[in-house]
Amino acid sequence: MVGIDFKKMSKRRKVILIGVSGAVLLMILLMIGRGDRRPQVELSKVSLGNIAAAVSASGTIQAATSVQISAAVPGTIEKLAVSEGQVVKRGELLLQLDEQEYRASLTRAEASLQLNRAALAQSKAMYNRAKELFAKHLISRQDYENALTQYLLDQARVKEAAAAVEQATHQFESTTISSPIDGTVTQLSVEQGEQVVIGLPNVPGVVLMTIADMSRMQVHGEVSEVDVVSIRTEQRAFVTIEAFVDSVFDGEVTEVAMSPINGSSVGGVVNFLIKVNINDSIPGLLPGMTAFADIVTASHDTVLLVPIQSVITKTVEQLAPRFRPKDAPLQAEVQAVFIVEHGKAYLAPVNTGIAGRDYIEITSGLNLSEVIISGPFALLQKLRSGTAVKS
Repeated sequence: MVGIDFKKMSKRRKVILIGVSGAVLLMILLMIGRGDRRPQVELSKVSLGNIAAAVSASGTIQAATSVQISAAVPGTIEKLAVSEGQVVKRGELLLQLDEQEYRASLTRAEASLQLNRAALAQSKAMYNRAKELFAKHLISRQDYENALTQYLLDQARVKEAAAAVEQATHQFESTTISSPIDGTVTQLSVEQGEQVVIGLPNVPGVVLMTIADMSRMQVHGEVSEVDVVSIRTEQRAFVTIEAFVDSVFDGEVTEVAMSPINGSSVGGVVNFLIKVNINDSIPGLLPGMTAFADIVTASHDTVLLVPIQSVITKTVEQLAPRFRPKDAPLQAEVQAVFIVEHGKAYLAPVNTGIAGRDYIEITSGLNLSEVIISGPFALLQKLRSGTAVKS
């Protein structure tokens, strides 16, 4: 390496060399200070895949068939034959009310029916005799009509007495309460010896117990009015339950309410009830558990996909000039993505299809494997078309 002998160098040359060295050093320092100012972006490639749009509903687990048991007649519980959690069969005794009063009422009603039937038999015979005598002009019309009237009255009294027997029989039989379905006693609200009160118009009676068919369980969930329009019966659902971590169960929508849930309005938006059958058998599943259902409202296979955050809303004026639609108003809004070519970002319009949780379908505007900018989202909002970027 050839060295520089500053001792033999003239003063003027020394000044020039020092000046040139200082300028070079200054340029290096300026370059270091300026750095690479290209924005850092996250890149993704347009991919091919399957996508599903879903609506999420939160709610609770309930039995598909659940019956609340109430009493048809008041009375004291003489015998309580079941306990909470007990499995029962259809027709099995649940509880017995004190029947003494109702048995007596039935006996009186039956006796009254017998008396009225005897009276009817007598008035019928008298009417038939009066009819014969009247035909022979042996009695007056008044006597004939009196016999007819008595006969008709006794017929009505027999019908009334028979109805009373039917009512008394029903009340007597109502003291014995049996299970209407096969199921499990999921709630028991009374004890033996308690007095049962029946309901009145606009005043519900006491629910004695609830019997539920635990073999078929559902999610009773709520969805907003915005989402309910896309939900139909028989749509597939994926169910998750708080008590069964990391498990996903198969489900199907069975019911979509036609009217909103009372008191569900939040910010002017109301919620609707949906019911989702759980197709899997889940030991230990109980009514009231918290559950969530993701309902698949649409699905497409083998379509172009991009990360959902990469699609932004811009104006036609903000698009790269070569991508601007002809005759489109410059302030018209379009969906767009930034594609990357030769280190620069160019804003291009796209048309989209259904959206999933992380990806969205692209129906036109992009090609498979094109490189796009997928983040950061805050940068996408302020990035300009034609800007140089780095990944």
